[in-house]
Amino acid sequence: MSKPSQSFALAVLALLFLTATACLPTTTGVLRYPASFSLAVGERVGLEPNIFIQVNAINDSRCPIDVDCFWEGDAEVFLELEGAEGEKLQSSLHSNSRFEQRLSFQGISLQLREVNPYPGSPEALAGAPSRAYFVATRPTP
Repeated sequence: MSKPSQSFALAVLALLFLTATACLPTTTGVLRYPASFSLAVGERVGLEPNIFIQVNAINDSRCPIDVDCFWEGDAEVFLELEGAEGEKLQSSLHSNSRFEQRLSFQGISLQLREVNPYPGSPEALAGAPSRAYFVATRPTP
């Protein structure tokens, strides 16, 4: 194979690799309890023992700052939790206390604390991505 052909083949392989890995969720390290952390859409975190949490989507319909609304709205965070044996739970948690803000999975409790940036804030207007803030706890044996 000639030098230009080798360079082209390597460039194509590198592009394929980057394309494939760009679709994978970003994983942060493994955390211990109690754990406070934040995730953006597509990010994933590991909790002991072998529990993974990923944010798949955030639907934010909260009333923007400086706007009078009929109701305060809600930010819903769509999650996927995966256990050590591959068991999965797809669920959602809400910023509005009228809806579910906490869930349990394989002995851990996961609570949504907040979603930022708040609609209408300077960060939101600047296009900052939404992040969901959580606290995970596990009862001591």
